[in-house]
Amino acid sequence: MRDRNHQLITLILQFAVLALLGFGTLGCDTDKGLTPLESKVSGKITYLLPEFRPDNVGEVRIAALLNFPPSGLGDVFFSEPLDFKEDTARYELALPPAEYASVVLLWRQKGESWSFNSLLGLYGYFPPFQLELLPVDIVDDNTHVQDIDVYALWNFAAADARINGRINFEGTLPSDTEALLVAAFNAPPNFDDFAGSLLLIGGIPLPVSGNRPSTSYELRVFRNDYKLIGLFWKGFSTPLEEMKLIGYYRNPNDITLPGEVTVEEGQNLGGIDFSADFGSLPDGIRP
Repeated sequence: MRDRNHQLITLILQFAVLALLGFGTLGCDTDKGLTPLESKVSGKITYLLPEFRPDNVGEVRIAALLNFPPSGLGDVFFSEPLDFKEDTARYELALPPAEYASVVLLWRQKGESWSFNSLLGLYGYFPPFQLELLPVDIVDDNTHVQDIDVYALWNFAAADARINGRINFEGTLPSDTEALLVAAFNAPPNFDDFAGSLLLIGGIPLPVSGNRPSTSYELRVFRNDYKLIGLFWKGFSTPLEEMKLIGYYRNPNDITLPGEVTVEEGQNLGGIDFSADFGSLPDGIRP
């Protein structure tokens, strides 16, 4: 039950932040101007589940998001690299006066850029299950907001393999679309109990854009057998547990069935292409 609870926390946090943080690779620029800032935010990071910390961690940094979702790199302020090898760490981040939509903790692998797949935690998550996206207000040049503490879950970083492919879209993207989320299930989901089936997700759900005829995706997953890889649609008024499946990878030998794949540790499995049909909404589809 402990592992299942943490999988659910992972999904909730990932959806709350990453489905909204819908842009690709992030640059990391800590120099936003020549004048030193006196205003700042500080706090404590508590790392949980250290047994999941991978050996290839390059850096960990706090990031403050000015807008949610960010409209560009100018909306993201990074701290200096932080200690990640102990149970806790302190941070301090100089920020210009503004209300910041969220403060998050990101990590990157050695040799890789920062990306939306790199979330470890955010301000507003308190173990075990309390989650609220809390803004941080820097009211003037002398403001120091303290105790903006972040709990980090190392099992975010435990997805050690990848599935990638291309999604071809059919129909028109609905105007009330909040998120499109690619997910891989290690058992067939129960569409009459989708909330319970969220525990079957085998990795980090990935937000994609549906504004083009097709898009490529790369989904971080745990090494496992996957029974369904599909794209889910969520509207602004759609509860998380009522997201709709609008497309999935099909068995090459029988397209009436979902395609099943096995992903090994460290593997990058390509060619998992499929179509998604916005015309299937509002009901979605079922395999």
